[in-house]
Amino acid sequence: MKSTIKDVAKKAGVSIATVSLVISDNDRISTETKKKVLKVIKSLNYYPSRSARDLVSKKTGNIGFILTDDHFLRTEPFYTRIFLGSEFEARDGNYYILLTTVRSNYSKNDPLPRFVLDRSVDGIIIAGKVPNTLIDRILEQKIPIVFVDYTTNANCCSQILIDNIHGGILATDHLIELEHKNIGFIGGDINHPSISDRLNGYKQALEKAELNQKRI
Repeated sequence: MKSTIKDVAKKAGVSIATVSLVISDNDRISTETKKKVLKVIKSLNYYPSRSARDLVSKKTGNIGFILTDDHFLRTEPFYTRIFLGSEFEARDGNYYILLTTVRSNYSKNDPLPRFVLDRSVDGIIIAGKVPNTLIDRILEQKIPIVFVDYTTNANCCSQILIDNIHGGILATDHLIELEHKNIGFIGGDINHPSISDRLNGYKQALEKAELNQKRI
């Protein structure tokens, strides 16, 4: 028979409210009481329901993940790996990742992702380039955003980036060291900050080596 919160409270000698506060890691509960209740939870193999815990903590336990349709393809494994990494980390923190995609030409007439409208997430990860219209509409909802591999003029949000300029320099320098003279650059959306920065690094390396640049 599945254990209940009443079973935990009875065995630990505390109230059901105290057990709920321990589950939500409330600071009002002493360390000694927390240890006692958590020990009973483990011994009874009790798993609190997500809805009950969220009611106490006022959190959803969910993190939204948004990227455009063209970034979630078999031919575009980079963002798939970002999503999987987010899923692994969220799982360790006892969170769920809710994934959705939007059109790359998202407009103000398009609906917001359902988890934004329902406010069923505590925060949102946006991976890669998305239209500013979408970003602005999400910011209006006062939901925290973290950008991965993208940067905007909005100074409200955390951004996780790599040094793409330096990466472009390193890649180009490597080819120059191999004594190549005609070095090309092939990129996707040049308006994507990451690709633009790599192109910038490529150009800097060519200029430093005094090699000509040709645009095709």
